[in-house]
Order: sequence, then structure tokens, then C-alpha cells
Amino acid sequence: ILGQFFGLITTLIFAKFLNPSGFGSYSLSLMIIAIFSALLINSSQTPFIIHANQEKNKTGKINKSFSTQIIFFSISLFLFILIVFLFNEQMSNFANIEKITLIFLIFAFIGISVSSLLSNIFLALDRKNESAIVNMVNSILMFFLVLIFYYTNVLSLKSLFLVYFIAGVLTFSILFKKIDTK
Repeated sequence: ILGQFFGLITTLIFAKFLNPSGFGSYSLSLMIIAIFSALLINSSQTPFIIHANQEKNKTGKINKSFSTQIIFFSISLFLFILIVFLFNEQMSNFANIEKITLIFLIFAFIGISVSSLLSNIFLALDRKNESAIVNMVNSILMFFLVLIFYYTNVLSLKSLFLVYFIAGVLTFSILFKKIDTK
């Protein structure tokens, strides 16, 4: 609940900072991320969790499942970057953003994906509390990063996308050591 609260407050800050056109571009850009996250990242979530649970029950560890998930994750990131570069004109027109902003959109996708990967790993290890903590820590970090960017007058659409990347990478860095795939 705390993570959702900070997520809501962060979105309200975005809405206050951005003009209606800017918030529309932000929302459409997040829709691009959501579509590709669903297709590329989240589509492997359930099979990974099921296979990892079976492997853990059989061998006591999830090394093979973990390795396979990292491979799928890497391929997904590569595909998203490739799609953005191939369809940069269409994506920038759809979201009404500059082409350079698509680079920051890639960083946002990476941050969201890394956070999702970490959450999925905890779910695969049947550690639901840690999975919830991933979302909470990520939301809190995003909130404070937005405040820092806001009060230092560097908050823009590009920096908002960078917030997703920084929060995702920091969340992963903070909580990754809690993973024990053995």
C-alpha cells in the first residue's frame, strides 16, 4: 500500500509539473512501455515462476530457470531497443515527443524491466513479501528522485524517464543481494 501511495503522489507531481500536452506525451510514452513490457517482459513471468518452483522443489535451487530468465530478459531488451530504432518516427509521432526523448524512453523501459525482473525472481522463489518490497522501494525511490529533480529545476519529460531507470537500477542494486538462487 505504501508503494502505491508513493506511486500516486509521484503521478500527481508529474501532472502538476507537466502541462496538459506534456502529460499527454508522458502518458502515451508510458503506454508504449506498457505494451512492450506486456509483450516482451511480462509474457515470460508465469512460465518462469512455474518452472522455477518446479525446479526448486526438485533440486532445491533455480539456477537453470534463473539463467533462462536472464537470457529472455536480455533478448527482450535488445528487441525493444531494435523496435525503437526501427520505428522511431512512428513512436515519436504517436507520443508527440522528440526523437531524442526516445533514448530516455529506452532507459525508462530498462528501469521498469529490471524492477519487474527482480520482483519475478522473488515470486519464483516463493518470497511474495520481498516481491512486494521491490515495488515499494521502487516507488519510494521514484518519489524522492522526482522531488530532487523538481527542487533542482531539472524536471523534464526526459528526466522523468530517467527517474524510472535510476529507481529501477537502484532497487535492483539494493535488493539483489537478498536473492539466493541455490
